[in-house]
Order: sequence, then structure tokens, then C-alpha cells
Amino acid sequence: MEIKQNPFSIYDFLGYLIPGTILIYGLIFVSSNYDVKTFYDEISCYESLTASVPFIILSYITGHLISFISSYTIEKYAIWNYGYPSKFLFGCKPPKYFLANQTKTIKFIRILLALALFPITLIDYILGKHFGFNYWNNRTLDDFSISFIKAKSEQAYNKLSKNSTMKKMTINPDDVDFFTIMHHYTFERTKSHNPKFQNYVALYGFLRCVSFLFVVFFWVNLYTFTLQGFSIESISWKKTSVMIILPYLFFLSFLKFYKRYSLETLMAMTTLDVEYGKTSE
Repeated sequence: MEIKQNPFSIYDFLGYLIPGTILIYGLIFVSSNYDVKTFYDEISCYESLTASVPFIILSYITGHLISFISSYTIEKYAIWNYGYPSKFLFGCKPPKYFLANQTKTIKFIRILLALALFPITLIDYILGKHFGFNYWNNRTLDDFSISFIKAKSEQAYNKLSKNSTMKKMTINPDDVDFFTIMHHYTFERTKSHNPKFQNYVALYGFLRCVSFLFVVFFWVNLYTFTLQGFSIESISWKKTSVMIILPYLFFLSFLKFYKRYSLETLMAMTTLDVEYGKTSE
């Protein structure tokens, strides 16, 4: 049996191992009262082989948990607030975080998510409310590219459904999830684009996890402040500012590579010779 890819890929390092290690190191640093010497003494015990192997395994397992939670927090917030990047590239209207027809339960969940991601939602609200900032919606594709990609996608869909009872369709990005089908279609037929697909997925997964980790560190920092009796004198404004800014910066980086991943799929679609199902020469 041919193995096309090593089962332990770059995504395992960027998406799981490194985020898990960062969280464990961060918790050790907090438990060391933010003292660098104490922190170094604590982590030096993992230098031996017998200790480093369990540490790596624990970091990898923790990284899976972080990736799972970040996909249901950071990524959900991005989709609920900005929409899918593939739809924005086609110029679709951005969604509204709260809709009139939403149930109270859904609204409550979205309020909890916004509160949980407070460092991100705070800056996001300020930039969006007062400056009209929308990271995904400020750079859409031009009309020619949109028409060309739609035509290619429709050709591919109609070719795939030629021998079935499914009817021909005209793709409207607002109404259908064409991107998932097109990604798998292009992934199987444009081999030269596959490394970029994998790299973008690894990068946006890593940055999504790191953004979530800094949100966690923000709340840990707030918790240590409460332990000191809410004393204003005990606040480190530099550290607090960093804990607010860094989650948002990594969130923007996540959006950047999530959008590039979507754009790569759409551009790969333009290189396909749909008639023969392979990359055009």
C-alpha cells in the first residue's frame, strides 16, 4: 500500500505539539509567579530523556484539546462575525452576529462566546464600530475573476453530475456551500497546489490555537489580579495591554491564512481543464 504522506505531518507540530507546549510552559510560568529564574528551574527538570518523552506526549495530547476548543471558539466567532472567506472573496454580504430570527438560546451562546473572547471582541468591536474595519470584506475578487471561477465551478459540478439525476445548476455563493466540493475537486486534480493547501491549513490552525492560548493567558492574568484583592496598584498595565493586543494580532493572522487557503482553492479552480479533469498545461 502506498503512503502518500507521513502520518506525522507539519500540522502535528504547528497545530498540536507547539500549542500544547506553549500552554504547559505558560501555566508553569504563571505558577512561578512570573519569575524567569524560577520558571527556568521548573522546566529544566524536563531536559532528561525519561522526562522529555512524557512531556512531549502530554503536549501533543493537550494540543489536540486546544485545537478542538479553538475551532469552536476562535473559528466560530470568525465565521459568525465575518462569514466564510470564500463567500467574502465573491463579494457576498457579511453576516450579522445577532439576527432577529435567532432563538434566545443561540443569542445567549453567542453572547457567552463574545465574553469568553473578550480581548478579541473588544478590539474587533472598536475597529468595526468606529472605523468600519472588516478584515475579509475589504479585499474581494474582481468581477472577471468571480465570473471565471463561477463558470469553471459550474462546469465541474455539471460534469460530476452528468450521469446522475441531479440537475444542472448556476452557482450562487450566497445559497450553496460550493467551496467544500470545489476544494476536494481541486485537491485531487491540482497536485502542484497541494503543498500550499497543506501549509495554509497548518498555519491558520496554528495561529488559531495561539490566539486562543493568549485569550486563556489574559483570563489567567485577570485571575491573578483578583487574588490580589483587585488592588489597582497590583496591575501591570504593560502586561495587561500585551494580553489584550496579542490575542487580536494572532486572530488577524489566523484570518489572513484562512483567507489565503480559500483563495488558493479558488485560484486552483481556474487552472483546471474541466473537460479532462486535470491541470491545464
